[in-house]
Amino acid sequence: MSGEQDKLNEIKEQIQSDKNDSYSLETLYEKLPSIVRADAPLAPQMLEVYKTALQSDKNDGRSLEALYRGLLSIIKADTSLAPQVLEVYRTALQSDKNNWYSLRYLYRYLPSIAEADASLAPEIFEAFRDAVQSEKNGWASLKEAYGVLFFIAQANAPLTPEVLDIYKTALQSDKNNCGSLKLAYNALSTIVQTDASLAPEILNVFRIGLQSEKNDEESLKEAYGVLSSIAKSDASLAPKVAQALLQRGRAGSSEDAFQLLSHCLKHCLREDIGSVTEEQKQIVQAAWNMRFSTEQERRFAFDNMEIERIAATSFSAQQRCMNVLVGCLGQEKNLPAEATAGYRKDSDNELYKDNADWLVPASFKAAELFGCYFPAYLKKTQGFFSAHDAVYWLPQGMSKAKNESFARFLQNNVV
Repeated sequence: MSGEQDKLNEIKEQIQSDKNDSYSLETLYEKLPSIVRADAPLAPQMLEVYKTALQSDKNDGRSLEALYRGLLSIIKADTSLAPQVLEVYRTALQSDKNNWYSLRYLYRYLPSIAEADASLAPEIFEAFRDAVQSEKNGWASLKEAYGVLFFIAQANAPLTPEVLDIYKTALQSDKNNCGSLKLAYNALSTIVQTDASLAPEILNVFRIGLQSEKNDEESLKEAYGVLSSIAKSDASLAPKVAQALLQRGRAGSSEDAFQLLSHCLKHCLREDIGSVTEEQKQIVQAAWNMRFSTEQERRFAFDNMEIERIAATSFSAQQRCMNVLVGCLGQEKNLPAEATAGYRKDSDNELYKDNADWLVPASFKAAELFGCYFPAYLKKTQGFFSAHDAVYWLPQGMSKAKNESFARFLQNNVV
């Protein structure tokens, strides 16, 4: 009998001792890989030792992690044992001794089985699906699962639909937290950038993720960013993106969500997004009213107006005032008319972007005080004030009565 065989027999006997605790089991499991590395033919016997070890009620998360890690040494010694090793992993998943720590490493080790035997990929995905549903998960283990699955999809594109299906399952777990959800959304972003044809399926995944109560401002910001890129790259998906935002009342919960809903409604009719609740009707109406507004205009309105007021406001006067302001500013800069004409369609228009911080509030102020008289007012001020100075002095934040009185004064005496 070889020396390695003696070591194996001794460890097998020690594992069965009633005097073990989780720490002693972890120590024993860590000794096993060196035996099979020195004597590969012992791999089948070692597999049986691991099966026996799984039955110990003294295991805990750390000892199971050592066991899962040791199983990889069997595959390295004899790849033909990959199916049996996978079966041990799947059995181990049912152990109530698991915790987030052991599951975290289980997710990390499972892909190594596919490297030894690619035909086992479907069963490995089933193991993943079972694992992410375990109540023993924590946010850290789910975060590991999302990361490992992402790398599987990146390395083998045909497997991406399977990966997305497991993401759907994992995102339903109440063991997620904002950090794990943010990582999942980030991974989905990269997947859709790699293969845009997957966008409809990824939208379905997001619909599940957005329902999680574990989301926070950061994870939702990540989600809205991905959904925005999908909507902007394929306008036909705008109704589905809008539906995803509305399903949990997210559309009015943040500026990012409102911006995205408004963008979607620029590319579809309100009827296209299906039925909405009474509360959502107002949010949809507000987003619809601003569908032709710029990102900066929506931000200003969202920050300074209630949703009810936005829903009741027509922004055509404000947009006309903005057109006049941008045109005047372009003339002051000696720019050709075409440099300013398309600023509303061109999100990268430098003149508009560089001056939006004052142009936007000025256009809202001008619409409120002047309406259709604004071009006449600017014409009166030309030669005396720049476009900026002509609107900078105008008061803001007055009561309704004072605002109406001041507007009448300007219209009667200045224009």
